[in-house]
Amino acid sequence: LAGGKRSEVGWLNGAVARYGREAGVPTPVNRAFTDVLTALTNGQTRRDEWRARPDALVALVKSPPKI
Repeated sequence: LAGGKRSEVGWLNGAVARYGREAGVPTPVNRAFTDVLTALTNGQTRRDEWRARPDALVALVKSPPKI
């Protein structure tokens, strides 16, 4: 992210989250990774908001999915 490169999270973790949603299988970790890394890549959130904050990631994993 620091080098300005694009992320493949949408194709990898995002695909797992999408297919899980379509099949009715919860994929909260893939959904959370996709949401966070997409927001970081798009500049919608800052890295320091997530750095050394595993509690924030756990809270996101436990939150209901956005539909």
